[in-house]
Amino acid sequence: MRDVKLIQQQCNQFKNRLSTLATTNTVEDATKNLQKFEDFVKIFESTLIKMNSVENRGTELVKIENIYSSDIKSKLHDLNKQRQECSKLITDKKDKLSDDLIYAQFEQDVLESKHWIKEKQLQIEKERQSLMQNDDIDKVEVDIESKLKKLQKHQALEAEIDSNISKIIDIQNKSKHLISKNHVNSNQIHHDQEELLKEFTNLNESLKIVYKGLEEARDIYEFEKNIEQIEIWIRDKELMIQFNDMGEDYEHCQSLLRKLDDVGTDMKVDEKKITSINELAEKLVKKSQNVNIENKLLALNEKWKQLRLKISEHRNRLIDALEIHSLNRELDDIKERISEKHSLVIKDCDAKDLDSIRNIERKHETICLDITAIQQQFKAFIEKDFKNIESVLGTKNAELLNKSQSKINKIEENLSKLNEECSLKSQKLMLLVKTHKFFHLFKEYEKWSEKMLTDRLTKNSNSENVSQAKNELKDHECLKAELVSKCETNERIKNEGLELLNELKNTQNQSNIEKITSCIAKSEELQKSMEHEWQNKNDYLKQIEQLHKFIDNWKLSDSWLTSKEAFLTNEDLGINLKAVDKLIKKMIYF
Repeated sequence: MRDVKLIQQQCNQFKNRLSTLATTNTVEDATKNLQKFEDFVKIFESTLIKMNSVENRGTELVKIENIYSSDIKSKLHDLNKQRQECSKLITDKKDKLSDDLIYAQFEQDVLESKHWIKEKQLQIEKERQSLMQNDDIDKVEVDIESKLKKLQKHQALEAEIDSNISKIIDIQNKSKHLISKNHVNSNQIHHDQEELLKEFTNLNESLKIVYKGLEEARDIYEFEKNIEQIEIWIRDKELMIQFNDMGEDYEHCQSLLRKLDDVGTDMKVDEKKITSINELAEKLVKKSQNVNIENKLLALNEKWKQLRLKISEHRNRLIDALEIHSLNRELDDIKERISEKHSLVIKDCDAKDLDSIRNIERKHETICLDITAIQQQFKAFIEKDFKNIESVLGTKNAELLNKSQSKINKIEENLSKLNEECSLKSQKLMLLVKTHKFFHLFKEYEKWSEKMLTDRLTKNSNSENVSQAKNELKDHECLKAELVSKCETNERIKNEGLELLNELKNTQNQSNIEKITSCIAKSEELQKSMEHEWQNKNDYLKQIEQLHKFIDNWKLSDSWLTSKEAFLTNEDLGINLKAVDKLIKKMIYF
């Protein structure tokens, strides 16, 4: 309850403070009031925080439902009502103070603008009186120099008046805002605004009246300015024609042509422009009979007449040069493509195996086809485009065509070198393919030989009898046929190796020479080793066969001896004559 009472006191104090912010008439006081108001509101925001805290605690106490709940509800209701009153008061007061500031600014701006308009009206009136005096003094020959100076001042004044239009519009907007808010001084605001607009309109009307008096000076000024600009333009074109620059390339020539035709510039002189200046000069001569203007116009027309023909001729030369530059650009493109192919042709071959070198060979064949296409394009270009232009423009742009001919000669030279290098590269690749094929053939032979030596020619036998031993010998004889067939491969390795050595002796490729020599020697060594091992195994298998035969004979002999031994050790001597006689016959047979 104590907190509620304290907050209510603070709210009342805030209301009292706001009431001290009375309406003011000056911008300074209105600004101060608005600043004070914002300071009061910042202080009151802390009271609002306390108010929220008290309301939250009060709401919790009401939920408990004790004997003070009804009083608390009543206090919370009063507190909420006071909050709404203060919020409304803040909104209304802020709106009121903002309008006070706008009104004070409006009054100040109107006062300053009226004072400024009055000054400019006096200045314009003084200028108008000065013009009238000049006309009275000398009605035959007008002081153009003086009027031009006045025109410059007048233009400065006109610019100043134009720059103040935004301020007049701002004053109008402020008056509309205040009137829409039903300001207490709405009638006066409307009156002040209308009066200001009327004075500003009168100022512009006075300005136009004076401007009409300076119209001749303005025309002379425009004439002189145009004459000066055109003379500068003529000198620029004469220098351009005299220099006779046809451009270094297509883009440069194109820019020169655009410059000649004033493309992309504000200053463009043509028949329409010259006609306009002539009309202006005739108007001035009719008014003042100014000989100086007539002389300048005659000189301008004469220069334009002479220059127009020169410009036309120079334009035609540039257009012709543009065609030649277009051809040169085509030649440069061909030259660049030749250079690209040259860099690919001279690139080192770093292939490590047969597949890689074959891939490089295929790419090189594609490059050779591209080079052939470039040659055909170049030939067609020379026979058609260049010869046509040479026949038409040969005498007009001999210097440029000489440059083109130099480019053609250089391209022909580069193509000749490229074809030579391409041919050498093809031969080199063929030799490399042949070399890698040789190495591939040798590796396969070496792999087969090592497998033969370590697997099929080892001294081992799985035979258990004479029949199996004979089968092993038969298989070994078949292996001999395989060895004989591989002798052809060995001979091929030898012949191809010697042929490669003969081809490589002029290439200074010592590494491959040593490798090939080593391969030939090793293939011979492997062949001899296989033949030797085959013979060793053949002898071994024959020995195994003889061993099995010996074992079979031994077993047979042993069985026979065993049977005979049993006969001899038999102690049966016969029990009768017939039995003895039978034993004697067996003994004789034994």
